Order: sequence, then C-alpha cells, then structure tokens
Amino acid sequence: MVIENANVAEFLLDYSTQKMLHPFIGKEESVANAARILDLSISALLYRVQRLQEWGILTLVREEKRAGRPIKLYQTTTERFFIPFGVTRSETLEKFLVESKQQLETILTKNIAAVLQRTDLDFGMWIFKDEVGAICTQMATASDTILDFSQMQPAILDFYYPHLSLNQEDAKALQEELSGLIQKYAAKDGKQPYLVHIGLTPIKENFQI
Repeated sequence: MVIENANVAEFLLDYSTQKMLHPFIGKEESVANAARILDLSISALLYRVQRLQEWGILTLVREEKRAGRPIKLYQTTTERFFIPFGVTRSETLEKFLVESKQQLETILTKNIAAVLQRTDLDFGMWIFKDEVGAICTQMATASDTILDFSQMQPAILDFYYPHLSLNQEDAKALQEELSGLIQKYAAKDGKQPYLVHIGLTPIKENFQI
C-alpha cells in the first residue's frame, strides 16, 4: 500500500504507531488483547486504532458475538506500507532520514545512559590516536582507562569508527557480514528486548572527518 497523505505518513513514521500496529499485521486482533500485548491502556490504543481505521490502514474484519457488546477484531489492510519521500513534509532526503530514525536514536542513547548511570563510575571521553594512526573518541572511566563494554551488564555497545579505508570488495563483505549477524540473532527468542543499530557508508571527500 502506497501512502499518499502527509498526515498518514507522519503518523506511520512514528515509532509508537509502528509498535502499535504490530499485533494487527497479518492477523485479526481485538483492541483489548492488543493493549495487553503492548502494555498500553485500552483508551490510548483505541484512539490510534480509530485514526488508522479512518485512514484505511486498519479495517474492522468482523465482530464476535458475546453477552453484552460484541468483540471487534481489526487487521491491517495490507502487510506492507510504502511512504514515498515526496509525500512527507521533510524538505530534503537527508532530513527525512534523520527524522525517521530520530526516535530510535533517542531510545538507544537514553537506555545506554541509564545502564551507565547505574554504575558508580565517572565517565568521560578519551581522544587519542589508535594503533593504525586514526584519531579516535572513545568513552572512558578515568584518565587512563577506556571503557570496556564487554564488562558491562546488561550487554550494551555504542561505537562509531569513522576511519575505515576499504576497497569495494571488502566493503561489500563487511556489509554482508554485519547483515548476517543481525539475521543470526534476530532468530533468537530471549526474554530481554534489545535495540541494535548498525550503519555503514562511504564518506564523500568533502565530509572527511
């Protein structure tokens, strides 16, 4: 389904809306049960359901009869939605990408900070030249101690490395390996939700760090 309305696009790009849609994609679900799954109040979820129904994103599939009011079962009208950049209110493609990722970036940073704040350590930043001669900025716990994320509980990682120099073959191999890692662990079924962010891009000459 191609979204052609800027208001609908903005609503769907909101991470909380996407999370709310999850129980209704590809299956029938009641608002009450979806609210229980999502740990939301029925009234808060019902507001979004009604908005999305008005916009043709959700549809009332059927009603189950019972004593009192029947149970309404909803489902998305399709399992995929496409939001063209041109339909959004973003002035540039760069701004569109920034805005579409902003909520998740905030969630990532907020939760990493929460883990770090539960320790008794003082944090700062090291700026130094690494073993390959690249300038690095890395979180540290003292003037002589780089933070070792492998020792943190629970597992966290926040890392940028802006100094890779790769040929096309190696860059594509790295891309494939990183994607494979995500697919490998996406198949796990643990109890603790995690947010993972992986990015890779060539740097234009005028953007060299």
